[in-house]
Amino acid sequence: MKVLFLCRANIGRSQMANVLYNKIIKEGSIGAGAKVKSEREGMVVGDVVGAVNMMPCMQEVGIDISGSKIKQVTPEMVSWADKIIVMTSKENLPEFVLDSGKVEFWKVEDPKGMDIEGHCKIRDQIKGLIEKMFVVIDGRVVCISGG
Repeated sequence: MKVLFLCRANIGRSQMANVLYNKIIKEGSIGAGAKVKSEREGMVVGDVVGAVNMMPCMQEVGIDISGSKIKQVTPEMVSWADKIIVMTSKENLPEFVLDSGKVEFWKVEDPKGMDIEGHCKIRDQIKGLIEKMFVVIDGRVVCISGG
């Protein structure tokens, strides 16, 4: 099952979910932002994720995200995905995401401004949601419950 994980800026939650899904499920996923900031605001599409506390938090579970780049959601990503997991408010989403019929919302707090412990708490919450929702049965990924 191909999963698109969305948060607001693709700096925290969707980055974590993407790499955790690929580690746990070993199947394709993409992380992207619904409203990636403009150059005036800082991080932009294509920048390497530089969240200070996120890198050591993910390294703690054996995942190196140092090469992860920020992506803006596109219609092509939505078409590619079998399921779209959203961790931002509905107001942040483009219509083409909402109209896809593939969206499920997860209530996961934005770790922006949190210390490393806060990031790790969010990481563990996302990991638990992935493990609860997706399983591999006879070599196929199956969505078994909502988040």
